[in-house]
Amino acid sequence: MGPRIPKPECRRVLDTLFSSIVEALQQGDLIEFRGLGTFRVGGSKARGGAESKYG
Repeated sequence: MGPRIPKPECRRVLDTLFSSIVEALQQGDLIEFRGLGTFRVGGSKARGGAESKYG
């Protein structure tokens, strides 16, 4: 079995990681997770929805 990390330490590390990701996205930075995807905050124009009575 590999090294064991105490839960409080693991929580602190993950909280720091997620806070850094949120801060970067708020500043408009691009976030890349290799093998998962690239993420950024961006707006888009509204799209029309499908008319449900036609199918």
